[in-house]
Amino acid sequence: MKVKLDSYYLNVLIKGLYTQRTNYDEETNSNIDTLLLRLVDESDKLKLSRKKKIVFQPDEIKLIRTCLSDWRNEQIQAEKEDAVEVISELLEKFI
Repeated sequence: MKVKLDSYYLNVLIKGLYTQRTNYDEETNSNIDTLLLRLVDESDKLKLSRKKKIVFQPDEIKLIRTCLSDWRNEQIQAEKEDAVEVISELLEKFI
């Protein structure tokens, strides 16, 4: 699946994955770390105000959906409405 992300949403995705990376089993955490390294590399190459189509494997999409959903639920409980809105917008890109 190709997902078109600008630098803002790419950095939100990186933050979300980083925030959630220790909440799962060892194998899942390792997969998150691998994905994080790839996304940070993509972020470094991406110019501000540009968008880039990034290809994600089905297992990466599933992992991203899980992490973003869990992160969004944490933000809902913390009553951080702005964060919930941004995370929801990003999550929509992966559905």
